[in-house]
Amino acid sequence: MRNQDSSTLLFRRIYGDHFEDLFVYAKAILKSTDMAKDAVEEVFVNLWESGMDLSKIKEIKAYLLVSVRNECYKLAYKASNFDELSDVGNLTNIDKVTPEEVIIEKELLAVINQAVAALPDQCRLVFEMSRNQQMSYREISVELGISTSVVGTQITRAIRSIQEKVENHFGDEGYRSHLASFINVLVALV
Repeated sequence: MRNQDSSTLLFRRIYGDHFEDLFVYAKAILKSTDMAKDAVEEVFVNLWESGMDLSKIKEIKAYLLVSVRNECYKLAYKASNFDELSDVGNLTNIDKVTPEEVIIEKELLAVINQAVAALPDQCRLVFEMSRNQQMSYREISVELGISTSVVGTQITRAIRSIQEKVENHFGDEGYRSHLASFINVLVALV
């Protein structure tokens, strides 16, 4: 029988330490925020209800990643039977998304967010209106009272600045090797 207090604390720590990475991994597989959240939550519910001694799992992150991958298969299969999942398509995405890619994309997103925060005010505002609010150049120019060419210039400057920060963070070789992930993260901001 497990000690209730220590196992609860361990479970909470594991949940806190790994939920975000698992969610990003599931979302990369399923292409659905809601389904990804459901998959990760289901893994944690099953883990808790199993009463398993979590301290005996040597590689908890690997265990959780495999569990999430399996849960994604289940959810995608159920959804395909009920036509609930239009974005999953075929399940080849599951084999192509590695835990390393999830971690790299998470790190890239953090670097990008820091770079965006460091942009000059107007440049940051224009970039965020374009990426976060999905506003067109024309809509931004009307909203801010600037020309569309200024909007384009500001977005170009923002992307160059972000790219420079990513290159500095990963180094030239690291940047090239993670370029696809960088592009995926930038596209996800659109």
